[in-house]
Amino acid sequence: MRYEILDDMGNIVNTIIAEKEFVDKHYSGQYRETVEPPIGPRFLITKLAMMLRFTDTEYAGIISASKSDPFVQAWYDLFSAMQIIDLKNQRLVDGIKLLVDKNLIAQDRATVILTTPASPTEEA
Repeated sequence: MRYEILDDMGNIVNTIIAEKEFVDKHYSGQYRETVEPPIGPRFLITKLAMMLRFTDTEYAGIISASKSDPFVQAWYDLFSAMQIIDLKNQRLVDGIKLLVDKNLIAQDRATVILTTPASPTEEA
């Protein structure tokens, strides 16, 4: 279980995971059990993981379009500058919508790219 360790004033000084017998013995009367926050889906991925979410044809089309379309180039520059890709970042979402509007990727593919939680190998 998870326990908050309290000082004499009732302030949290530490949080530990331990058996109840341990906290009773070492922190008698100076702890409270806490509920572990649920672990939800994660949407932070590496740049490589984002690149691999596109098919080779999609990615090649984006690179090709960036050479003649300043809006695609602007999105590609922004994407290239990102160290970690936050799939919930509004500028990234807007950029993916731009790629759909320019017929560089299909809407169903855009939805998959942006809404699939990070797998363990993709997590940033």
